[in-house]
Amino acid sequence: MLYHTSKGSGSKVIIFIHGNSSDHTSWQEVLKYMPENEYTFLAVDLPGHGKSFRSKDPAGDYSLGGMVKHVKEFIKSNSVKPYILVANSLGANIVGEIAPDLPNCKGIMLLGSTAVGKGLTINEAILPNPNVGICFSETFTDEQLNNLIGDAAFSLSEPLKETVRKAFYATDPKVRSALGFSIMNNEYTDELANIEKTKLPLALVYGEQEKLCKIDAINVCGLKSWRNNPITIYNSSHFSQLDQPESFAKLVGEFAQDCFK
Repeated sequence: MLYHTSKGSGSKVIIFIHGNSSDHTSWQEVLKYMPENEYTFLAVDLPGHGKSFRSKDPAGDYSLGGMVKHVKEFIKSNSVKPYILVANSLGANIVGEIAPDLPNCKGIMLLGSTAVGKGLTINEAILPNPNVGICFSETFTDEQLNNLIGDAAFSLSEPLKETVRKAFYATDPKVRSALGFSIMNNEYTDELANIEKTKLPLALVYGEQEKLCKIDAINVCGLKSWRNNPITIYNSSHFSQLDQPESFAKLVGEFAQDCFK
């Protein structure tokens, strides 16, 4: 079972799924601005991340397919109440993979999405940024990680940068190599088509200063999105939830209200 934090006591559930080499702490600032009496918030740690288990079978548990399996099990065990999914970066790929099997789901929000499909390849979804390489490598230097954080975030305080650093260091290094192998071997389905087939409300959100993924990549695939177009969070980058937590929380709240009508 995956580790997760729970906050709030509402009858409507919002499940947060982080990205590669991050963890549940990437949502901690957002939750400060969300109404706890109206919603229950679950922030999950992916396999090999945060406080979730370290695998003795990295190729099985840390591949994209392995991540999908464990997240699907987590959602099924926590989906008695209606819920929406909020996913960042790699979390968007995972949601795209499990989209055909989402009991009680009322909506999907993708932040800084790297989901692929409908003719959109992984090379087209991710910008050609040299700092991304360590996300798929077991080894990296402090300088490389600092450069990545500089591109992934707009203007984080030093304590929040340290939060991101700790999550990266705490991730099992074999996670990154297993994910890289999955991508290299095209071990993914048409994630965007999967999401489209659900006919669920879909919100696409990007940071104004996004430097890791292409802001308009999904939009050109013709998916119908909430409010018709991708939504920009100003003065933020790939980690909009840390750069501008209050603005992002407001957006999540408005999307949730529409989805739970």
